[in-house]
Amino acid sequence: MRSEFTIIGQRMLVVLVVLIIDWVQENLTKEWGKVDDLQWNTVFGMACWLIWKQRNSCVFTDVQNTAISLLPQVKAYSDLVSNSETPFKPSISNDSNEIKWCLPEKDWIKVNSDGSCANDGMSCCGGVLRDNKGKWISGYSKKLGKGDVLHAEAWGCCGSHPLSPLINKINSVKDHFNNFKVAHVYREANRLADTLAARGYSLPYGTNIFERTPAFCSLIFFDDSRGVLFSRGSCS
Repeated sequence: MRSEFTIIGQRMLVVLVVLIIDWVQENLTKEWGKVDDLQWNTVFGMACWLIWKQRNSCVFTDVQNTAISLLPQVKAYSDLVSNSETPFKPSISNDSNEIKWCLPEKDWIKVNSDGSCANDGMSCCGGVLRDNKGKWISGYSKKLGKGDVLHAEAWGCCGSHPLSPLINKINSVKDHFNNFKVAHVYREANRLADTLAARGYSLPYGTNIFERTPAFCSLIFFDDSRGVLFSRGSCS
């Protein structure tokens, strides 16, 4: 009797998982209207991701927040994704799951930025500017103080606060350039910015500028210059 109930339970679980997967795919791929001028599939994707991050923070770091606290973050991330002029094109090879940092086009400058937030709430950001030959132009690290990862990530692009003006500031940067693109890259293609952001924890408050490649990230810089490939998930 118990084994029969076990089999029935397993089959019901499989059906439930399939239904959930279909439900998620439907919400991510179909055009189901807008919410505050934002595509529903974008809002849904950002909401699922932030709920998962909140769950992990609760389980692994005992940081507990209400679900309603995610709403401003969902709106901010959805705004940022929707205002990006460049479709999502990860720096990943076509025939494998290997990722590398890619050179910008001729006469373009690429800015990689990242944010970091420690368990105690201290946050930092950092970034690097390189030309179409991979030459270092400038880099920076900045200790921001107490905050969350959303502000740290966004502050990696500019230095405004609070969140709403910050997103507007990032978008307004486009007005100062003839050509401007925003794109997401995987962590494996953003190692240099990630290292610069983490460096901020050991530096004084304020923006620290590196006109030359610092010794603490020189190996990563050379990896990028040589086009070293990394497996997806190897730099988590």
